[in-house]
Parts: sequence; C-alpha cells; structure tokens
Amino acid sequence: MRSSKIQGQPNYVNPGLFLLNAGADIELTQKLRASVNVNFLRFHHTESLSLLLFQRDIRNDIGIDTSLGFRYRPFLNENVVIALGGAVLTAGNGLKDVYAAEKLAFTANGLETVKSSFSYGPLYSTFLSLTFAY
Repeated sequence: MRSSKIQGQPNYVNPGLFLLNAGADIELTQKLRASVNVNFLRFHHTESLSLLLFQRDIRNDIGIDTSLGFRYRPFLNENVVIALGGAVLTAGNGLKDVYAAEKLAFTANGLETVKSSFSYGPLYSTFLSLTFAY
C-alpha cells in the first residue's frame, strides 16, 4: 500500500495476508517437471483498506488461487530451460468488496457514492519463460 512519490505519503499500515498453501512438484520425466499449487488467501486486518477506499465492512476472504506449471530441460542441464504455466484466482468476498459496485469517492461536489462496472469473473494469468545460458 505504498503511494507513488508524486501522490503522497506511503501507508505503512497494511492489511496483512494469511496464505494457506498446498502444492506438489512432480518429476514426470528426467527432462520434464510439473508444479501444482493451491493457495487460500485472506486479509488479516481490513481497516487500512476501508480507510484507503472509503468503504465500510470489507470482508477478509481474498479468494483461492490455483496454478499449474511445467519446467522442461531438453539437455538435462540448466543451459536451456523452458518454463510455462498458468493460474486462476477465484475471487472471494473481500476482493469483491475492494472492487465493489458502489463506493464513496471525492468528486467536485464533495464526498459522493460512485458506481463501478467491475465484473466478478475468475482472474487468469499465464507465463512463458525461456532461459539460455552458456
């Protein structure tokens, strides 16, 4: 919850995070390894978020993050490594509260309720990494 140097002072009171993880690395072949992870994410204290976003009653549940990745070493060494994978975050009630349909905001007329058009579908992320070393 740090602001930029232009926008103001940093906030050193953050909501904190509880992370519960279950995962496994599976060696499919000598060249190919799979990694599977499931994370449950939860805010510890949401008072700083409520103050920052001008919202009351932000719940603690962030959501569940599931990911799958593969690491391929075609020459059985670290000279060439190809890694790819993806993750899905299923939003919990706390994350939905942060992107709520209505929130208080400062406008030209003062403090008003503003409506947002955020939709609450799963959030996806993918990656591809190529490493070449000699």
